Amino acid sequence: MTMETLVQLGILFIGSAISNTTGTLKNNFTVKGYIKPMYVTTFLDAVIFALVTKGMISGSGILHTLVYAFGRVLGSYIARKMEAKIALGVMEVDVLFNNKVKATQIADELREMGYSVESMVESGYKGRKRRLLRVTINKKDVEILKETLAKHGYKKPTLKMKELDDVEGNFATC
Repeated sequence: MTMETLVQLGILFIGSAISNTTGTLKNNFTVKGYIKPMYVTTFLDAVIFALVTKGMISGSGILHTLVYAFGRVLGSYIARKMEAKIALGVMEVDVLFNNKVKATQIADELREMGYSVESMVESGYKGRKRRLLRVTINKKDVEILKETLAKHGYKKPTLKMKELDDVEGNFATC
């Protein structure tokens, strides 16, 4: 295998990874309604995809196809990590407590931080009363919620999280 072929394969691998990353991010931006970033990533994806396609056509054999495919896999992995870091969107997080006092303390602390918190009584195992806190929070702030819970002794709480399509009104953007 010549040095030229190795360079071509390297460019193909990196190009397909970047193309898939930008394509995946473009889809995430589109779904979440972030229009300007979607346009930028669409442009980048188109340019890179055209270059990668040109590289695929000029190459031959299964090796080029495999390198391209592994680049796509890497691109998916990178896009997933980037999306987790960017953490776009708003979440509704449910946390259940057996301890009424701790639930009230945590709810008040979260409200002081500016988060929207609903507190209600639920029926647990054998009808035992439990406290449910429903917190509306930016996806990127979920770690702050986990840290707050850990500070109150809940190191690995069970959190029921769902992404919200739309929220009107004010809630924290800490």
